[in-house]
Amino acid sequence: MERWASSAAFQKKVRFLTISVAGPKLADTYTKEYQFKNVLNGYIERQNDMPTFGQLGCQGFIIFDQAGKMVLPATSAFLDIDQKAFDDVEFQLNTLLSDNESSGLLEPGRRVQLTRLVKAPRLNGRSGTVTGFDSKSKRYLVQIDGYEKSHGIQPVNVMPLRQSAKNSSNKKRKTTGCGPGGCSMPKASPCSMNDGKGCASTGGCSKNKSDEKGPIECPSVGVRAMDEEHAECFLSLQQLQESRKPADLKKAKEAIEAHFAHEERLFEETGFDDGGKFSKTKSHCQDHRKILAEIDAEMNRCSSSSDSLVSKDFAYTLASRLGDHTKQYDTQYSSHMQEHYKQQQ
Repeated sequence: MERWASSAAFQKKVRFLTISVAGPKLADTYTKEYQFKNVLNGYIERQNDMPTFGQLGCQGFIIFDQAGKMVLPATSAFLDIDQKAFDDVEFQLNTLLSDNESSGLLEPGRRVQLTRLVKAPRLNGRSGTVTGFDSKSKRYLVQIDGYEKSHGIQPVNVMPLRQSAKNSSNKKRKTTGCGPGGCSMPKASPCSMNDGKGCASTGGCSKNKSDEKGPIECPSVGVRAMDEEHAECFLSLQQLQESRKPADLKKAKEAIEAHFAHEERLFEETGFDDGGKFSKTKSHCQDHRKILAEIDAEMNRCSSSSDSLVSKDFAYTLASRLGDHTKQYDTQYSSHMQEHYKQQQ
């Protein structure tokens, strides 16, 4: 925040404010540790004044306009999309600061991701291409992948994707081995989704028809039952990427849905979470519902569209989505469940 607050783009135009919910000591620590000079740093003194909408921080920023009206209750969360969350903040601020309709607009052809949609939540996370800007409605015209017509989307619901995101993400990803009992097994041959090789049930690799997309990791959480199910899910997604048939999407959904149900039963059986105010499993299970809803939306699109095939982008995105979900959420229960099963032995 200090970097933003001291930058030429925002220094005299935007006020950056942090509010500690743990008293003045933490606020003072932040000022010293992060060397705040241009960021206003405060704290909440009374318990009754605590926010009722939850704590943000890594979950996003709140943005107000110059009249004090809340424009955005939460920008994209760093915990969800990593560095792209900062791009989202900068884009939203630049949009507010634009002094005319053409200033700061995304150019046609720019790739974007939809976010924060309330009336059509099934489209959140979907990617698309900007085809123009409607100055009358002040909405971007976005052709969502898998749809023929462009949709009018408010700037607050659009997040630009980095131009080189595809290449940079491919460089960062590591190929892993998929073998019996899970993924990332040390003895398995290196294989990954859509890198020209497929994960075989024996731990070896077989040729894949497509290498258009970068590799998708087949993550391991160190719990054998979960790793086996992860491997099954990723194998079904590999088949979907090769065929793009709705029938294979249905099979992939069945594998993913069965895995989610088993996982949620294990939460209860092993006492992973008490389900309290800051429940570890609440957001985890909510993401289960979101992933299944995204699959349902694509299945509905296939059944009602002249093009009955699953879109290439969705087939890849679903595998990436499941991989990110595993790394973000499933790894949280890894040590707990490993310890639980050790005690049972």
